Amino acid sequence: MQEKIRVAVLSNNKNLYTWQYLVLQDIKGSDYADLILNINIGNNAPSKSTWAWKIFSRLDHFLFKPSPDALTLKNTALFFNNTLEYLDKKDLDSKDLNKYKIDVIINFSDSMPTENLISSCTYGVWNLVHTSTKNKKQGPAGA
Repeated sequence: MQEKIRVAVLSNNKNLYTWQYLVLQDIKGSDYADLILNINIGNNAPSKSTWAWKIFSRLDHFLFKPSPDALTLKNTALFFNNTLEYLDKKDLDSKDLNKYKIDVIINFSDSMPTENLISSCTYGVWNLVHTSTKNKKQGPAGA
């Protein structure tokens, strides 16, 4: 039997959106991967919405009644046995990360990973951020 892929999650908060929670739920229930570490950078709550966004969201919920609502926050602490907390991404220490023997890091944070972070795992960092305009693809496909 092959070993499971060792997955860590990088986020800005212990509470993630429902769509992110469902990704973690799928990984946790899989036969091929283990969630081994939650890496929190800061303790940032999601930014407050503008009044225009609030009105649009209410209208959208009224018209389409999303189920499940992808933007509802859920606590993900139950998925992880280990959590590392850092105030800033510059504080990430590859020595801390190397002892977990991470294969891949899923980036749910709103920041680009540092070289230190990328080099600390076998298969790199996978970015799954759809809400930030700061994270534009900065290279060719597959890079």
